[in-house]
Amino acid sequence: MKQVSQYFLMSCILLCLGVVGGCGGDGDATREGENTVEVDGDVSGGGDDAGDDASGDSEQEGDQRICPEEQSFCGVSCVDTQTSADHCGRCDAKCTAPENATASCVEGGCEYQCEAGFSDIDGDLQVPGGTGCERECIPSNGGVEICDGLDNNCDGLVDESFPTLGEECSVGVGACAQTGVYICSDAQDGVVCDATPGEPEDEICGDEIDNNCDGQVDEDEAVDASTWFKDADGDGYGDASLTLVSCSQPAGYVDQDGDCDDTKSGVNPGADEVCDGVDNNCDGQVDEDEAVDAPTWFRDADGDSYGDASIALVSCAQPTGYVDQDGDCDDAKAAVNPGVAEVCDGIDNNCDGRVDEDSAIDASTWFRDADGDGYGLATDTRASCSKPAGYIARDGDCDDTKAAVNPSADEVCDEIDNNCDGRVDEDEAVGAPVWFRDADGDGFGVASSTRASCSQPAGYAGVIGDCKDTDAAVYPGAPGQCDGKDNDCNGEIDEVRLISDSPPSVALAGRVTNSNPPKIMAVPTHEDDSFCAAHLDGTNVIFSRVDAAGGYDSATRTLSGARFILDIDWIKGVGQAPGYCAALIGGTWYNSITQQTLNTLTLAEWSPGNTDITAHDVSPYHEPATSTYGKFSAALYHLTAPSNCTSGCEPYWYVAFVEEKTSSTFRLVTARQVAGYQSDFRFTGRLVVDDSLSQNVDVALGASPKSGDDMMLVWYSTTGNRWQIAGFGDMRGNWAEPPIIYNSVNDPSKRYAHPRIHVSYGFARPGMFPLSDTRYYISLANSYSSIVRVYQIIGQDGTQHYVRGNWADLPMSGNSKYIGRHLMAPNITGVDVNQTAHIGWFIQPYDDHFYRMTWWRGFIQCPFGSCDSRLHFNQFTNPNFDTGDEYLSVRRTDSYIQTLRLTKTNPATVVIDEFTCH
Repeated sequence: MKQVSQYFLMSCILLCLGVVGGCGGDGDATREGENTVEVDGDVSGGGDDAGDDASGDSEQEGDQRICPEEQSFCGVSCVDTQTSADHCGRCDAKCTAPENATASCVEGGCEYQCEAGFSDIDGDLQVPGGTGCERECIPSNGGVEICDGLDNNCDGLVDESFPTLGEECSVGVGACAQTGVYICSDAQDGVVCDATPGEPEDEICGDEIDNNCDGQVDEDEAVDASTWFKDADGDGYGDASLTLVSCSQPAGYVDQDGDCDDTKSGVNPGADEVCDGVDNNCDGQVDEDEAVDAPTWFRDADGDSYGDASIALVSCAQPTGYVDQDGDCDDAKAAVNPGVAEVCDGIDNNCDGRVDEDSAIDASTWFRDADGDGYGLATDTRASCSKPAGYIARDGDCDDTKAAVNPSADEVCDEIDNNCDGRVDEDEAVGAPVWFRDADGDGFGVASSTRASCSQPAGYAGVIGDCKDTDAAVYPGAPGQCDGKDNDCNGEIDEVRLISDSPPSVALAGRVTNSNPPKIMAVPTHEDDSFCAAHLDGTNVIFSRVDAAGGYDSATRTLSGARFILDIDWIKGVGQAPGYCAALIGGTWYNSITQQTLNTLTLAEWSPGNTDITAHDVSPYHEPATSTYGKFSAALYHLTAPSNCTSGCEPYWYVAFVEEKTSSTFRLVTARQVAGYQSDFRFTGRLVVDDSLSQNVDVALGASPKSGDDMMLVWYSTTGNRWQIAGFGDMRGNWAEPPIIYNSVNDPSKRYAHPRIHVSYGFARPGMFPLSDTRYYISLANSYSSIVRVYQIIGQDGTQHYVRGNWADLPMSGNSKYIGRHLMAPNITGVDVNQTAHIGWFIQPYDDHFYRMTWWRGFIQCPFGSCDSRLHFNQFTNPNFDTGDEYLSVRRTDSYIQTLRLTKTNPATVVIDEFTCH
């Protein structure tokens, strides 16, 4: 606002200086919407200046200045054209007062007042062109204005102190009201209405008129006003003692009285009377007979609580001798009424219109007997006071269509419940067959435990003869299991029978020469009916796999310097692989540089189905020693991974052999290599076990029975003249750690020694068998002179000692100069029959006999100071064995014994003879 004022001030200065066309012009443009004054029909600022103003407006059209919203710029300043007498309604519109009058601007329009002492007689003061205040006034009443029609105070106004003078007025109310105008009072000090009010009449209801002129319409005093009754319980009936008189119904009041209890809506003259001890309908009576819920009562002459329907009363209260139940069909007998039970007595006891109906409480139950066998069905019954046709008093029949089926019938084996006892063909049935207890489920029972039954009971058989009913493999006619049992119950244990007298033979490739040391050896494979054989034809190594059905597979390789076969073994393949057969071959190699012939030890390896044989140098840079009998001392065994192996699960070949240090000193060495190599290799790992041997000795390798060991090594120690037994552990990991020697040198009582052991031709270890939870034993055999001696060596957990237990001797055939592991077959389970443990089977190469080793576990008597050994042999003969034949290997399966026999024919053939035990 301050900036706007400064702007206008500057504009005015410039105008005055002639910068903006001069100062003090005749006018300015009128603001849009400003009031104007009309004089003689022209718009003017008053007087004779109207024409000039119009000219000025035209000249300054568009020359606007910024003023506050309620003002306009007129000339050199902002003015309020609503109140300025010089600019009333617009700029330069001046209010010019008529003669003897003054002018003012009110809301943009000119108004005029008579000057003191003058008055406007003709009333045209405000009319343009009027005569103005033409009358000069002389004050009266001391100059005090009164209501007399004169301008007493000469202010130009007449009776101005009485503004309502002449206005319309009314007197009276309601029907008495009259209208008129205000006139000066007689005392001239005020105004009074000149009307006179009408006369009041009686007030009446419903016309909405104040008839009695008291200011109220239809009030309670109206001559026709109604009387209303208080209705506190809202049931439409009021209390006659509580009333109001009114033209309209007051809240909580009704126009009907007669309510005798205005606190209960259910009690009024319009209510039904009910039996509740209350005068419901306000008729002055309580629970009268006409009550809407008054019960009907029936005459009960016999007092049985049931009345005669033909004699009745209606009453809220029970009349004497009446009851609320009717239906009594004989009101003279208290025992006859609808509430008693019907009985079989020829009377309608329960008044249902029937006599002795089936529902009588003492009615008999009758059973439907359709087949007429004297027994009815318990599920088809009828109650009746008398016997119905086709019914009987006895139930129990379980098939009412067959007269032969009832509780009195005999049970027979016909798949019917003949005697209706809920069972079919029970054991007590007439003619039921006898069954024999078959505890082992082999189809044969024992005569000492029987049961009669129409059908074969569980755990029973129809034939007897089982001699051991706790073993399913033992029964008459059972196949032989070679398990130390009388399987066929013929009184003999494991009698050996040849399955076929003409088994298929398989011709071997090349020539086969019998020799000692041998040039042929064989070993059972992991299959039940096949063997792997290795033989030398000159320097050719030939592997063969044969089975009991005549199947044959072979491979050949030339191996320079090969002389004889020292040992043979088999590893089952991993997964679906066929497996590996390995032969330990002793030979010689001529060194042309030193002109020396050196001993060699080679492991030849073959997998059936392949044509290649790999050859691996077991003792590179070392020479195996030769014994006095012309053979090397060496043994071969395998190690497979445990079933829970997850990594590093390759199978291994292990070789133990004696090598020569000097002409008189020797060392015992072990070596290993992963099985299944596809090309020739040299054994890379070796471990010296005994570095102080004074001579070449025999060695044997095999699985260890001792917990924690992977393999067992047996050799003759020249120190102390004893057998040395050692166990190898962690052979898949750090196998090069020294083995644990189980025979202590410092404890002679624990030594397992024999003075002639060093001249043995071989060892064999058929297997491990438990004696108790902590004791076990191994079997070893060595041959010398004309006998084969088999030892039982006992060990005990928690100690590092093995001790000799028992031994037994077999005669050695003249040409049997060696024995080996492949010529012994252990009993896998170590069967115990009648205190005799069946240890295993043993064969010699050139003997037609084969032997079963047994160990007597019972008490041994010692007559005359000598005791029989616990270790024994049972001898059996093979009828197919011809002079000149040679046994190569033996195995025991769950059902039979298999031997691999080399025939004397040319070309040589091999035959698998199978024997069964009964």
